[in-house]
Amino acid sequence: MGLFGLGTAKGKSGGIMNVIRCDEPEYLVWKWRPEGQGANSTSRENSIRYGSSLRVKDGEVAVFVYKQKDGTMQDFIVGPYDDTIKTANFPILSSIVGLAFGGESPFQAEIYFINLQGNNQVKFAIPYFDVADPRLPDFPVPVAVRGAITFNMGQQMQNAMNTPPPMPTVQYMIAVNGQQTGPYNMQQLQQMVQMGQFTPQTYVWKQGMTQWELAGNVQELASLFAAPAPPPVPGGMPTPPMP
Repeated sequence: MGLFGLGTAKGKSGGIMNVIRCDEPEYLVWKWRPEGQGANSTSRENSIRYGSSLRVKDGEVAVFVYKQKDGTMQDFIVGPYDDTIKTANFPILSSIVGLAFGGESPFQAEIYFINLQGNNQVKFAIPYFDVADPRLPDFPVPVAVRGAITFNMGQQMQNAMNTPPPMPTVQYMIAVNGQQTGPYNMQQLQQMVQMGQFTPQTYVWKQGMTQWELAGNVQELASLFAAPAPPPVPGGMPTPPMP
């Protein structure tokens, strides 16, 4: 047992499917591996069969970390949970599970079990070592240290899971003198408008657009070119006549 447990699962395997669970009595974070696969042995240590059984006890959370072309993604399931791995509970699986063999080919994912129980205590010990008073260096005293560290991850994990992800950032490429520059976010484009470097006649492009468009024709950018509202009328000044 350690702060971060690493080892093979103690559950039984049924046929070609895996039973994914954590049976460690004491742990904070524990990485699951298929039975018989050691740490850093081969890529098979992270091979998950579509349709394998996932069992998460009450007070646990199972975190799946996927390697995607556009970056690492993750899903998590909070216990209690006992079901098979399928696209109904992991929608992202539809894009990463191999279509060969009817979707039963293994996909790569790291699975970590995190203990969310109230207080988790990890015991530690440091072997005997000598401590000496600088005034009496010839008379060291043997000292050993034993103790326990108590962690509480439940509230922190709950806060993390209840925190919404950051707002997506809209970024545009712009064409200047026949050369593309950027990307620029909306705040940067607003500053460029104020400096006269970005106008409705500037060509822009962002991910999802099929071709370059004039900024003035992009509805999302219309607010950047809107004329500022006039300041409030100072008190005591007459109202201008109607035309």
